[in-house]
Amino acid sequence: INKDEERPIEIRFTSQKVKKYDLYLVVDIENVGKDIQSIQILAESFVPDVILEPQDKLDFEKVYLRNPNTKTFTLRNTHRLPARFEIQKQKDDTKVLATFEVDRDRGEIPPDSPVRINVTLRTKRLGKIVLTLQIAIVGHSPFYNLNIEANSTGPEVEVDTKEVDFGKVEVLKDWTRTIRLSNRSLIEADFRAFTKDKNSPFKPLQKHGILGPQEVLEIQIVCTPDDVKKFLDT
Repeated sequence: INKDEERPIEIRFTSQKVKKYDLYLVVDIENVGKDIQSIQILAESFVPDVILEPQDKLDFEKVYLRNPNTKTFTLRNTHRLPARFEIQKQKDDTKVLATFEVDRDRGEIPPDSPVRINVTLRTKRLGKIVLTLQIAIVGHSPFYNLNIEANSTGPEVEVDTKEVDFGKVEVLKDWTRTIRLSNRSLIEADFRAFTKDKNSPFKPLQKHGILGPQEVLEIQIVCTPDDVKKFLDT
């Protein structure tokens, strides 16, 4: 600092506990001495009231296996002071069921304002899934707990008919009918087509394949009867 010069110094105070603070800022001047000046710093810290919306659970409802789905929850600061939040990492032992990711894992909630957090869920098991997302509000104890719930399901494939009737056909000749498979889900469907009887006169021409989301596929079934009788198979 030059002679007769003034320079402002900004002090940023971050409290770590709910308490009253009585501290001193000490000023040293190089080559002159230490503790030349001391400035008292007084403060009283509060933990702002933060509301979690929704309060109990974030329900993804029906989701498809391994398909990412995103929902949003809100942290609403109702206080005149800012608040800070930290979202805890998912526990490793729950990752066999599903994994979740957030677009913001920490930050500040401005006074009288909301912060919206997006959660992306990917399930690894079928059935009911329940995970716990924990949120720390700095200075507040314990954690805010938000249950993540979902009903995880696999691909949904429909067949356009329940019965394929070849009617009366001539023996020792190939006769063909067609069925249609429709994937009604948002994920791929890995399918296999076969008959229960290995010696059946009915054979699907395509025995394995992958149906993309919303894809429709026609499969031809060939009947080659070798005897004069009625044939049945599934």
